[in-house]
Amino acid sequence: MKKISFVMTVPSALRSFMADHIRALACSHDITVLCNFSNDDCSDLFDQTLSITLIHVPIKRRARPFSDLAALISIYRILRKGRFSSVHSIMPKAGLIAMIAGWLARVPIRVHMFTGQVWVTQKQPWRGFLKAVDRLIGVLATDIFADSPSQLKFLVDERVIKSGNVLGEGSVNGVDCERYKPNSLMADNIRSALHIPNHSILFGFVGRLSNDKGVLDLVQAFSMLPESYTPHLLLVGPDEDEIEMKVRAAHSENMSRIHFLGYTSTPEEIYTALDVFCIPSYREGFGSSVIEAAACGVPALASRIYGLTDSVVENETGLLHRPGDVEDILRRLKQYLSDPDLRTRHGTQAMQRVHRSFTTDRLTAEMRNAYKEMFTRMCGC
Repeated sequence: MKKISFVMTVPSALRSFMADHIRALACSHDITVLCNFSNDDCSDLFDQTLSITLIHVPIKRRARPFSDLAALISIYRILRKGRFSSVHSIMPKAGLIAMIAGWLARVPIRVHMFTGQVWVTQKQPWRGFLKAVDRLIGVLATDIFADSPSQLKFLVDERVIKSGNVLGEGSVNGVDCERYKPNSLMADNIRSALHIPNHSILFGFVGRLSNDKGVLDLVQAFSMLPESYTPHLLLVGPDEDEIEMKVRAAHSENMSRIHFLGYTSTPEEIYTALDVFCIPSYREGFGSSVIEAAACGVPALASRIYGLTDSVVENETGLLHRPGDVEDILRRLKQYLSDPDLRTRHGTQAMQRVHRSFTTDRLTAEMRNAYKEMFTRMCGC
């Protein structure tokens, strides 16, 4: 039984992206997960009969030279002692530490999955430094995956990597269509709790409330919509850049129709209540939230950037706008606001596309096949 080590910075990455893959691989491999489990031990994720070991390693999300070195040494020792066949990382910090440790420990297969590039929206010299880190990860890894075809092309065009792979048509782990699906009762409950009439069009964003997600652009465009339609805007997620304070200061006259909910562990409930999912981001690796909303029958209004151009089929499952262009966002909002048939058609086609191409079962099968090919190559058979 070959041994695989998965390395990630925070438990949320394990819960959101890798748990299904790990369960599937654990049926035929010995799995060890290295992560900072200080706030969440993730012991509820896996059946005790599976060959899965969870080990706490205090990897910090932000750069901390001394603690990063300590984490590197710890992971190196674990990999060296355990004689792993593969080490697999996700997220930039975990990727850098895991690929260095894996190379030093002579782990034969070193896999990293890119899920978006932080440096895209940064200025020099920080942009150059972070880009160099991604290049180093690419050099040390034996196998590279990106979570969308357009992100893979971007990485190659930017000379970060020479080549790589994508699971299926994109996404890290796809969508659990038993969890994410239309539910009128959930929708009614959410709208009732927020005092949003059923006849009002509800636009919504679910994710980190940060500047690089373009949330302020969306709010500005929404505030310019005609009140005669009585639209509402729902913003859900952890506030990383004081977005709510900025919105309340700049758009106090519209706060009766702009709603903040904070973090939720049940985003599927939010999606069911939306008429249009909005993601005006400046950078995305793929846009998992887009296909989660799509599985609930909700079309997307998204930035025309790499990553999102794979999760949204323009004029079929959603509409695209120029990133950062408030007037273009406003134009697309009006288009959806005034055309209920368009919303319904795009939502239906989006849901059909998810069931066709982005189910969790399909993505997990792609991951198992990828490991089968990598281990076959390693054995030279």
